[in-house]
Amino acid sequence: MQRLEFGSANEVREHLKQGTESPMIFYGEDYWKFRKPIYPVLVVTAAAREYGRKISITDDRTQIVDTIKRFSEVVTN
Repeated sequence: MQRLEFGSANEVREHLKQGTESPMIFYGEDYWKFRKPIYPVLVVTAAAREYGRKISITDDRTQIVDTIKRFSEVVTN
């Protein structure tokens, strides 16, 4: 799994656009909520859209695996 590091506004925009199509799991709640607060913005943006269900954040690696399995079940069903 790749940890995304955003360096510019263009990179942030590209990753947010990807969020409309593919599941996104943010690892490191403190980092993504407070240091680079992309997660709260994405959640608000996605709230009324289908991909809002594909966004997740956690500090627990086990939960990441469970979330990937859940996303996979949605895609295959």
